Formats: sequence, structure tokens, C-alpha cells
Amino acid sequence: TAVANLRTLVSDANVHYVTNGTLTGAKWGGITSVPLPTASGSAASDTDVTTEVNLKAGGKECIGVQLVEKAGTTPAYIKFTKNSTNSGSGVCKAVVDSASVKAYLEAKTPSVTGVTNAGVIPIGSTTSIYPTTTQQP
Repeated sequence: TAVANLRTLVSDANVHYVTNGTLTGAKWGGITSVPLPTASGSAASDTDVTTEVNLKAGGKECIGVQLVEKAGTTPAYIKFTKNSTNSGSGVCKAVVDSASVKAYLEAKTPSVTGVTNAGVIPIGSTTSIYPTTTQQP
């Protein structure tokens, strides 16, 4: 499910960052087994983790995923965004509107500044905060 994949992505990114201390040179295929196509639809396994890729549901690209390296006092983080083409209808709308997925898309943290602070979850510590809800899709 989309929620399981989101949780896996946060966990995998966190483990990679804690282990390596950087995102430099990391490729999506080297840090996670979650299938993530690029904007062109090709597999993202050889794509740099700082390049946005997509999480699919029902064969549609629904959620953008990107890792951002630490800069100054801003920690490294994973960012989730709604796919602007597909999030308004069909299976993607159902996915992004579910309470569990919304928790990821609307996650905010005060330690990340200078960016649109929604869909942002810091990585690189043993205390990464996973969004929670009482509902599952």
C-alpha cells in the first residue's frame, strides 16, 4: 500500500543517512527496494536520491519523493508532494486524500526552514518522526 511504501521510504532514507552521514552519490536503488519511477517513467534505481521520483498507486504516479541534503542548521530530510497531474482524480485522489497519506503530505517540522514546510520529515537520527493517524486507508 501507499502508506507502507511511505513508511519504508522514511525508514530506508533514515538508515542510509545514519549509516553514511550524507546523501552525496546515493542512488534510489541503493537505499530502498520501493519501486520509484522517474518523471519519464524509467526505473529510478540509478537516479540520484536528490532527484524527485514518484510513488505509484494503481499504475499512476501519485506522490513525488525527494531527499534533500543537510544544509547549515537545516537537517537532511525527505519531502513528499502530490503529483500535480494525477492527484486530483481516480486512484491517486483516493490515495492522497486518505488520512494516513495526508499525514505524510502535510508533515511539518520547525527544524526545516527556507522551504515550503509541508510533506517534510527530517532524516538522519534515531528519532525521526513518522506521521500518525488513527485511520488506515
